[in-house]
Amino acid sequence: MAELICKAAHTGIQIIIETHNDHIINSTLVNVKNGIINPDEIKIWHFDREEETQAAKATEIPIHEGGRMSYPPNGFFDQMRKDRKELLGF
Repeated sequence: MAELICKAAHTGIQIIIETHNDHIINSTLVNVKNGIINPDEIKIWHFDREEETQAAKATEIPIHEGGRMSYPPNGFFDQMRKDRKELLGF
């Protein structure tokens, strides 16, 4: 699915996806690595809440050649670890 989305976006179609799914994000990064889409054609934003003001805070996560990300926020891509921990009873 991510490959289809990336191919469509590469043609100039604007696509907005809201997800908590690591697989969608990882697959998109793989598509960058494989040259299906350019890193400058993708924006990944992480939304969090500022504790003092309770206001939403948006942070862009830069994507580079090879599908690498810079400065992912704490807790980003940790769902698999949390699920394994729960399943194994730790």
